[in-house]
Amino acid sequence: MQTMESGSARWIRAAVRYWGGALSLARSDDGSQWPGFRYEEDEVKRLDALAEQVGLGELGLFLLLNSLLFIALAALVGIAGFVPTLRAMYPVLSEIQTLPFFLLTGLFIALMSGVGLPLSMVISAGLLSKIYKHPELPEISESHVVHLFLKMQWQCLRSALVILFVGMLLAGFVAYYEKRIDILFQIVLRFVVPAIGTSTLLYLFSRRMAKGG
Repeated sequence: MQTMESGSARWIRAAVRYWGGALSLARSDDGSQWPGFRYEEDEVKRLDALAEQVGLGELGLFLLLNSLLFIALAALVGIAGFVPTLRAMYPVLSEIQTLPFFLLTGLFIALMSGVGLPLSMVISAGLLSKIYKHPELPEISESHVVHLFLKMQWQCLRSALVILFVGMLLAGFVAYYEKRIDILFQIVLRFVVPAIGTSTLLYLFSRRMAKGG
């Protein structure tokens, strides 16, 4: 493994530190972890050691900044890639077919989840590392940090592939029930998704505060 430049190493270490903080929010008291985001015992110890350096307010600021950057990246990719591709496929937008549209949307979501999310995390963490200074932990080497970061990146990519697969199944389903599903998606996007996101964040932060974070 080649040694990274100190600046890049610092940003990646910061991203892993905040990732550990986010995982600690969701980890239950019995030690169970998110499905698909499991770590070995030694990995959990290193993540927890890094996460202990992060206060609740700092973690909340990271989550907010990362969300804004991720949305900005998604908008940029959508404007520069998704929309031109869609227009190239269907010059007349009223002629868009359901199955190709869902497949293209699935690829967009997979790209943003597998690449865009880790990128926004590194940028957000790097920016915050200029404000919040944390001492280095000698027991957690650069190779450990790189290993944890690559595992995080793979887990995000794997989740993106699952999303893509589910999207393909939904595309086939919607092709048969287009009108009814369109109404359902409008309800889900406008009401259900924001409600789930808000309640999840409130739950995670209440757990962190209960743990004395």
